[in-house]
Amino acid sequence: MEPKPPDDERTTQPPGDKPGVPPPSPPPSGGWSPPPPPPPPPPPSGGFPPPPPSPPPPPLPPPSPGGYAPPPPIGQAPPGSYQPPPPGYGPPGAVGAPTDQMAIWSLVIAILGLVGSCCVGVGGVIGGPIAFFMGGSALKRIRASNGSLGGETLALIGRWGGLAVAILGLLILALWIVLGVSSQLVNTATTNP
Repeated sequence: MEPKPPDDERTTQPPGDKPGVPPPSPPPSGGWSPPPPPPPPPPPSGGFPPPPPSPPPPPLPPPSPGGYAPPPPIGQAPPGSYQPPPPGYGPPGAVGAPTDQMAIWSLVIAILGLVGSCCVGVGGVIGGPIAFFMGGSALKRIRASNGSLGGETLALIGRWGGLAVAILGLLILALWIVLGVSSQLVNTATTNP
């Protein structure tokens, strides 16, 4: 019989291994891996878990030497600041040439004449020519002012709108006259045998 070594000198070997033989190598990487740990248990209140902490803010850029930061180049503002309008546009709230009041009134009278055309066309017949001539007079004043008066578009719209309203008013008035005369002719023909 073989003498047993004392307990402190014994080597631990799994049963079935032979002494002097190295143990088998572990499996290559990429093989089986243990499953991930289970998720933490839900909080006792029954709600959702708290959100993950937010990432820290990005670090501030180092200060420039001397504590002075030079301004950005002309035409380039730092991001997030006021961007000036591109060249060719005035500053916000800039006032141009004042609008000629006669140009405004020619447009107003043309619109009122259009509304008045519903009354047997009389509003268009009266308001249309007035708006046409006021718009023409305003155009002459604006063009003679060399840019000190504005409202040329309003004067043009008032002038040509007045002409259109006058023509429409005349057509409506003529339609009413024709319908009135024809109804009178029909009435006289039926009453006189």
